[in-house]
Amino acid sequence: MRHLWILALIASTNLHAQSGIRWTSLQNWKAVLEEAKRTNKYIFVDAYATWCGPCKLMDKNVYTQVNVGRFFNSSFISVKAQMDSTSKDSPFTQGWYADAAALQSVYAVNAFPSFLFFSPEGKLVYRDKGYLDTDHFMRIASLAKNKDNAYPSLADAFRKHQLDPDQQLLLYNQAMEMKDMLLADSVRKAYKNHFDSLDDKALLTEGNMSFLQAIGTQITLRDRIFWIAYDAPEKFNRFGDPTYAARFVEMVAINQIIKPLLWKDYAGRVAFDAIPQWEGIRALLKTQLPKLKTDVLIGNYQIKYYNYTRNWTEFAKAVDRDLATNPPDTAKHLDVYMRLNDRAWTVFQNCNDSSVLRTALGWSEWSNRLQPNSQQLDTQGNLLYKLGRVQEAIISQEQAVQREKDELGSRGIEYKEGELAHNLQKMKKGEPTWKASK
Repeated sequence: MRHLWILALIASTNLHAQSGIRWTSLQNWKAVLEEAKRTNKYIFVDAYATWCGPCKLMDKNVYTQVNVGRFFNSSFISVKAQMDSTSKDSPFTQGWYADAAALQSVYAVNAFPSFLFFSPEGKLVYRDKGYLDTDHFMRIASLAKNKDNAYPSLADAFRKHQLDPDQQLLLYNQAMEMKDMLLADSVRKAYKNHFDSLDDKALLTEGNMSFLQAIGTQITLRDRIFWIAYDAPEKFNRFGDPTYAARFVEMVAINQIIKPLLWKDYAGRVAFDAIPQWEGIRALLKTQLPKLKTDVLIGNYQIKYYNYTRNWTEFAKAVDRDLATNPPDTAKHLDVYMRLNDRAWTVFQNCNDSSVLRTALGWSEWSNRLQPNSQQLDTQGNLLYKLGRVQEAIISQEQAVQREKDELGSRGIEYKEGELAHNLQKMKKGEPTWKASK
């Protein structure tokens, strides 16, 4: 009986180990390409960073799913490509440093996580980025494997004028992800001509709404589709959630009214030197678009603006105003994590002002009262540590490490020391857990 129990335990352990994506143990990119060609498998690369919260959520919520593992393990060679480096990296990770840097450079990986899909011949056929739920992630993986819808095939068909409007829309989305801006612009113009020729009934279809999301930054206040969303939101909302039209109107308002008054460039990378005149912007929005929820829109945009311009005092004030008027909702997916923890971590990483750090600590403590988890306890511990409250920080960090062990154990995953444990060790040694300010 004892032997049967041991066998059952081994079987159970193996089941857990095989339930998600199996990451390759191949030592370099050349070996992966050779194995893909030999086995006729596609290649999936998860380009991640150790500090990236959404990357960790993909590890926790998506990659461990049985259906995800079944599909990827049968069809892909899956590669974990760490895009940063730490002093605790394993020899295997260190061996991938050069190839990871090359992948990041060649394929312009500038957001994490980024998902790169390659054909068995090693050609990039699709890419995406950011946290994706399981259904969305599986859709893009299936799309990447579909040879007829693969990027090279669609691009070739477009140049031969062989794509219908639906295929043009698919190609446009892929070209944008591939950062093939010349092709994307050509496809956009071709499809936009078709788009603009439609009457209201033909215009308001699921496919066209998808295209609208893709080209939303190019819609102006002169476009008919904008005023349909503004004056008849119910026509829009049947293609999405009840806030679809409002979000679209807000996006156009930001691009057409707010950005030109704050930034020298349309992309929003170079701010004007003058102090933002928020009240003037508020008055302009209320005059041109009186139905718009102007105060909420400006409040959200102030957070983005001060984050980008690294004005952490004003950033904290803007976040506090947002949280006071619209507290985090535990029923909304990731609302607590993004609006409390993520903002607190941003301050920890970038700011040395003790007053702002104390404000961020308040957000972090709030997040742990609502939805405690290892990542949020890690944020709290790091903020306490940066504020010089070392003993409190160590206690919080020990709780974070223990909770991480419990979280992994509940999913049958073996615990290995990672960033949280390394931060705890640094705290005990009196070493900084943050990068020095530039």
